[in-house]
Amino acid sequence: LEAELQLIKELDNFILYGIVDVLKRDGENFEIWDYKGMRRPDETKPFGREKLERYKKQMFVYGYLFKERSGEFPKRAVLYFMNELLNCDKRPESAIYVVDFEKEETVREVEEFISEFKQIVEKIEKSRETNCWELPEEIDEETCKQCDFRFDCPKVL
Repeated sequence: LEAELQLIKELDNFILYGIVDVLKRDGENFEIWDYKGMRRPDETKPFGREKLERYKKQMFVYGYLFKERSGEFPKRAVLYFMNELLNCDKRPESAIYVVDFEKEETVREVEEFISEFKQIVEKIEKSRETNCWELPEEIDEETCKQCDFRFDCPKVL
């Protein structure tokens, strides 16, 4: 068991970096855990599905970085939504979201996302050069509350 494990990999013109909240070992198998101080996004709404997808991709990055460090993917990544534990006696199923790296399609998705991530970095670099930033179409209140730029943002809720 390891906490706040830093993972880092230099790619092309940027460094991919992540901090895994917990690395759990069960025999030969590893799991990476990331704790979210919020409720699980509502998957019945488009924005909730999109937010959960972003968290899944964060786990893709962590899984990829872990593979680069150890030679293989962890068995799975677990997102743990802490606020799902409010007002309950035991952990509800909604508190946990699992990304299974043992599935071939997950590994394929990770590889595709790393390629997509490189394109995102290029877009950010272009925005830096031009000082012109694209705002997302839709932003939820919880994201705004946590954003460092909320006081200067034209989309503040």
